[in-house]
Amino acid sequence: MKTYVSRLKCSLGELKDWIPNSWKKVVISFGLAVVMGFTGAVSGCSTTQSTLPSPTITQTTSAPSLTSIITPTSIGTQTPTSSPTPTSTPVLYTVTNSTFFDYNGDGDQDNGEPSLGGIELEYQPGDYKCITDKDGKGVVSIPAGSYELYVSGNASKKFRYFLPSVSEVSKIGDGLNESITGNMTISIPLGEGYLTLPFPTGTIETQPRVYVDVDLTKGIMKDWNGGKQTYDNHLGTDFIIPSGTPILAAAPGIVVESLYDQDDGNRIAIKHRDGNLTIYCHLETRIVQTGEMVSRGEEIGVSDNTGNLAGPNPHLHFQFGDYGIKRVDPYRDASNPLSMNWWTVDNDPQYPDVFTVSTLLPPTALSCWLNNVVQYHIYSFCEINFECEEDFSLLSACRHRDVCAMVKSTEVKFFFNFKNLY
Repeated sequence: MKTYVSRLKCSLGELKDWIPNSWKKVVISFGLAVVMGFTGAVSGCSTTQSTLPSPTITQTTSAPSLTSIITPTSIGTQTPTSSPTPTSTPVLYTVTNSTFFDYNGDGDQDNGEPSLGGIELEYQPGDYKCITDKDGKGVVSIPAGSYELYVSGNASKKFRYFLPSVSEVSKIGDGLNESITGNMTISIPLGEGYLTLPFPTGTIETQPRVYVDVDLTKGIMKDWNGGKQTYDNHLGTDFIIPSGTPILAAAPGIVVESLYDQDDGNRIAIKHRDGNLTIYCHLETRIVQTGEMVSRGEEIGVSDNTGNLAGPNPHLHFQFGDYGIKRVDPYRDASNPLSMNWWTVDNDPQYPDVFTVSTLLPPTALSCWLNNVVQYHIYSFCEINFECEEDFSLLSACRHRDVCAMVKSTEVKFFFNFKNLY
């Protein structure tokens, strides 16, 4: 073994003749290191010297491959260790959340609609939470991005729907899509249900309502309040209103039916986001057609008394759920704590705040038509505001039936809103 080592040392010595002077110390040091390592390995081995073969070391022209192990760029040069890139802290924006009870489902906090304190709010993804104060305000610091906003805690049991606008309804459990782009205030309109009354503010109901029969037993009648203001197996709510009353969509959705039925007369059905239908029967005319999207408060028809099942009095048969297959009373059964209310306010259906109509009329008919609307549709306690696509001047308007307008163009498309003055 000693002979092998001495020979290897000699061979390394012979190599120094063709190694550049600047490399000799490095190569010789490398060779000695190899030799010392090899010697140590042998000394710890039980194999005897006689069993080791005699090494043969021949200097060849391939010897320079030894120097390829150490390249000039590696001599005296240490590869710098890159410092870890510091993690940047995201910019947090201040988002003020404003929660309120949206009675009419239009997404705006109107007069009389209370702010809601004690509402637990949570933005996901992340852990951004707040609880609103007595003024309905809750603040979170949150990075920019897209989030789902949820109501949690006890409030989620009372308020089951977000009502962002007249064209949107979202279940509390589905969250509300919010995009945070900076410091901002977000309005959060909440409702117990999502339905509003299917006719305008100020409409006079000439007789008490006839409710859904919640008792399925034949011959036994019971309404939601434990009374008998119903008849056996009645599937909807009858609103006794004058012929000619505009009928409004009780919630946003898509028209899935607009037709004449022998029993129901002119009938319209609107499918809502949760799959339930609102059905409007005995209409005089149908304004919307199958496939149209409608918003809350949008006029869809005019009431009357058409169809074989209409009875002696003009009325709207308003049905919720399905065509008798799924019986759903929009009122909560007062005797059953587990029953569901579907109106925006528990068992207290609200009018849409603003009723909007659009039409196209020649100027000679405008004044007469407006008087007719106010007189026969019983808007005697309503304020009328005009928004016009063409130039016109309003001569006079009052709270009762005297409404006139002068139109400067030959034909004008106009819009007017009825707002309750109570």
